Amino acid sequence: MKIYHANDGKFNVTGAEAIEMVVFMNYTYSIQFNETNLPLSNTWCVNLSNGLRSGPIQNMNYTFLLVNGTYTYSVGTSDKYYKVNPGRFIVNGGNISEKIRFSMAYSTTFYESGLPSGTTWFVNLSDKESSGGVTGSTTVIMLINGTYNYTI
Repeated sequence: MKIYHANDGKFNVTGAEAIEMVVFMNYTYSIQFNETNLPLSNTWCVNLSNGLRSGPIQNMNYTFLLVNGTYTYSVGTSDKYYKVNPGRFIVNGGNISEKIRFSMAYSTTFYESGLPSGTTWFVNLSDKESSGGVTGSTTVIMLINGTYNYTI
């Protein structure tokens, strides 16, 4: 597996010392995210664990150029009724195509009772989704079909 590469070049020796600079760079590989199921009027975005972000995407695919490594990602959309669970992939010397299938999300309401008024509480789900700090008696999280564990 190649990790670094340098461009080929050409130089001349003309009766004196010759100096040629060779610059090595990391190999990068094409990681293409391909979206399905999202209505055409919506934008979507991909956020990678290394800090790269796609920004709003208006078509069905987006490509990052990445070096070898393990990456996690989250996907968002302009339509709160569609979601994708976070994912993970490994770049290991080749290009990757990652399928992103949006699913309809449904509101899930958590009701709190027993805390003094104004107390902050959280709902943390097994898929890393979180309510953030809640000071009222209810919070709503949009979720796709599935079974979730939660901690409070």
